[in-house]
Amino acid sequence: MTTRLLVNPAAGGGRADRLQPWVAAQLQRAFGDVDAVHTTSFQNADEALAEFAATDGEGDRVVVMGGDGMVHLGLNHLAGARIRLAIVPSGTGNDFASSVGLPSRVDDAIRHIVADQPTRIDLAEVTGAVYGGHCWAGCVVSTGYDAIVNRRTNRMTTMFGPLSYG
Repeated sequence: MTTRLLVNPAAGGGRADRLQPWVAAQLQRAFGDVDAVHTTSFQNADEALAEFAATDGEGDRVVVMGGDGMVHLGLNHLAGARIRLAIVPSGTGNDFASSVGLPSRVDDAIRHIVADQPTRIDLAEVTGAVYGGHCWAGCVVSTGYDAIVNRRTNRMTTMFGPLSYG
């Protein structure tokens, strides 16, 4: 079994980057070797997840560490695969993790992952011109207004913690 840790170092204002060494050490202690990948862009993360999904190793796990964007990529590449997706919520809002009852604290999320008790969840299939005609949604489907709000919020110099949208 292979464990891959995919980290968005910018998530949570750099929080994921700061916590990554500790998270990797905890996963390594529990599962042996851990392949840690820092992403540098949405495209880089997308490509790394596509590569992982192509292996379709039964019992393998991909741990995404970041916010809802990383979760979205993980869901879309691994839905239906035999690779398990684990989530370390490290973004600002972490809406998906919250909506499916995952722990919000990083140490609790690691304990949940180490317990190795996967849970199946329902996803919504979105079809049409978006994402080449098909994508999976875990908890939110939006019309684009949220992207405008996100862009403006990310440009703000004041952070509102969990009230931020980014």
